[in-house]
Amino acid sequence: MAEVDVVVVGAGFAGLGMAIALQQAGRSYVVLERASDLGGVWRDNRYPGVAADSPAHLYSYSFEPNPLWSRAHAPGDEIHDYLAYCAEHYGVLPQIRFDTTVQGAQFTGQEWSCSIVTGDGEFDVLTARQLILAVGPYGDPHLPLLPGLESFEGAVMHTSSWDPAVPVVGEHIAVVGTGCAASQLIPQLVGDAAAVSVFQQHAPWVLPHLDPGYADGLANAYEHRPWLMKAHRLKLRATAEASGVGYTTRPSLLRAQEKLASTYLARTVSDPALRTVLTPNDRLGDNTVVHSNDYLPALAKTSVRVVTSPIESVTGTGIFTTDGQEHPCDVIVLATGFETYGALRMIDVRAGEHSLGQAFAGAVSSYFGVALPGLPNLFLLGGPNTQVPWTSVIPVYEAQIDLISRVLAEVDRRHVSTAQVRPQVIPALRTEMDRRLERSAFGPGAVNRVWPSSVAEYERRVRKANLVDFQFS
Repeated sequence: MAEVDVVVVGAGFAGLGMAIALQQAGRSYVVLERASDLGGVWRDNRYPGVAADSPAHLYSYSFEPNPLWSRAHAPGDEIHDYLAYCAEHYGVLPQIRFDTTVQGAQFTGQEWSCSIVTGDGEFDVLTARQLILAVGPYGDPHLPLLPGLESFEGAVMHTSSWDPAVPVVGEHIAVVGTGCAASQLIPQLVGDAAAVSVFQQHAPWVLPHLDPGYADGLANAYEHRPWLMKAHRLKLRATAEASGVGYTTRPSLLRAQEKLASTYLARTVSDPALRTVLTPNDRLGDNTVVHSNDYLPALAKTSVRVVTSPIESVTGTGIFTTDGQEHPCDVIVLATGFETYGALRMIDVRAGEHSLGQAFAGAVSSYFGVALPGLPNLFLLGGPNTQVPWTSVIPVYEAQIDLISRVLAEVDRRHVSTAQVRPQVIPALRTEMDRRLERSAFGPGAVNRVWPSSVAEYERRVRKANLVDFQFS
């Protein structure tokens, strides 16, 4: 007999949400977390200025609204504290095994045999009827191959492993990358560092940011009148969904945002040469869009230099670029993003001739990013084609949790051992995904990343999914 009914891998937003649902359903489960704390990306990303891209009142569980957010876009430490509160409040904290890494999982016919390694380096095996992978798309940092990086004499750190003990005051800092993390970090560095060199591969589209602070009176009103907070959440959601139309079905609508970004750049950066460097050469939606009020002003500071020549090598004291220039620095910060679904690809998950690694070798054919054919009793949270860059992903997670809970309940009702999505229903979904991506602002290059329609449609189709699409045996 399996040791537990369900193993959940990952204790971030998705994994904790799933654990809460399992707890409330009275199931036996365990959450395996490779780190020593919960929170996922909000545990790992502690660099100065880290905050949510989505509005805080939307970037939270619908069943646990928080009236105490300090700002429209909550700082990272507030989000981490919120997740810690939820884990304790809903009683799931005792079920989390920290410092436990899942190396692989093998389906034996009726259950999953999970190979795990503890923080002490001991190997063990844990068996479960159902396996839910909630490691998300942003678990593993992308570390660029920079020749000579190992010879650098100063500190090197990725934004997801920020070390507050590394001195930055009066130092020369090199920041590699210009995505969302860089746009939040660089303005914080400019005030302390002697100089900041920003190595830009491509200029992102930068839009002004609406991020007001919340007065204590508003928090008090939300706490005592929950309907006000619910109405605010609905308004935020409607606004975000409206902006999503340009990304998903009518990219021509994004041209207005491009004009806004160009006007904002012209108003913020007076140096014409720097404006040229910071002008994007792609269409809005092709890459990450930065929302910030202080990123462009920071780049215009005299202590900041934007470098566009590619990096050739790293020496003990700085960075050489292909134009023959040397850029001395004391600290190198890699703001280079994440290996999308890297954590999923690292876990060796197999069921007979099928493996998760093979599924991610190309365009992933899945059932709304939740289940894959040939892998029984396996479910994903935050799986392929479920990212929604224009709004909060939490409603997506909650819809997935609802579907998984329905499937598990059906397994119990039928007194069967396994459930898996029928392979016959998958090709049509993959074809639909490809067709929709083709006409979206993201294009076919986002083959495994985004959901190319509204969150409302995703919720409707996933929450009301017909269980005839699954085979129970």
